[in-house]
Amino acid sequence: MGEEFNKNQILVNYKNIKEELLKCGYHEEISYISILKANILAFLTAGPFGLLIIFLYLIIWKTLSFEIKSIFQSILLLVIFIGSILVHEFLHGFTWKFFCNNKWKSIKIGVIWDKLTPYCHCKEPLSSKQYMIGLLAPFFILGICMGFVAIILRNPLILFISVLNILASGGDTTIAIKILKYINNKEVLILDHPTELGFVSFEK
Repeated sequence: MGEEFNKNQILVNYKNIKEELLKCGYHEEISYISILKANILAFLTAGPFGLLIIFLYLIIWKTLSFEIKSIFQSILLLVIFIGSILVHEFLHGFTWKFFCNNKWKSIKIGVIWDKLTPYCHCKEPLSSKQYMIGLLAPFFILGICMGFVAIILRNPLILFISVLNILASGGDTTIAIKILKYINNKEVLILDHPTELGFVSFEK
């Protein structure tokens, strides 16, 4: 999936882009949140969407019955959710690569093992709208769209997985709120923060 580049290379890439943009008259503004804070804010920024999907399901079908009848079903549900986390990061990269000059070579997907946190990093600066599209792609595809599929099929299991994915996108929705102030500014470039959950904006 493109050339491999490790954490040190990500930092070097960030510093090089930063120096180049500063020379071109941009100024830097760093915006990030801790993983703990992101998990807390997930219920405030993404939680209402999960409740909305459940509400719509109940409005249409009047009841919500979900029961795990065996250990196998429990394991299957866990495997599906873990798999969806990996797909979540892939969707970030898959969407961002369409806006990158070097396509997959500018995308790094991996795991921060000391925090057991998967991540997707884009090493090219993007416009605020481009960054936002890639940022929220998993939220809409694995969360909102899957929720509507659950409603159409009257499937509480898919609904449950949808709500979990919506909550798992809480960090993304929180960051999206921070990016909103730049969304109509064509002079702003957004670059993934090299080490934290967040981004660095460069504005002329």
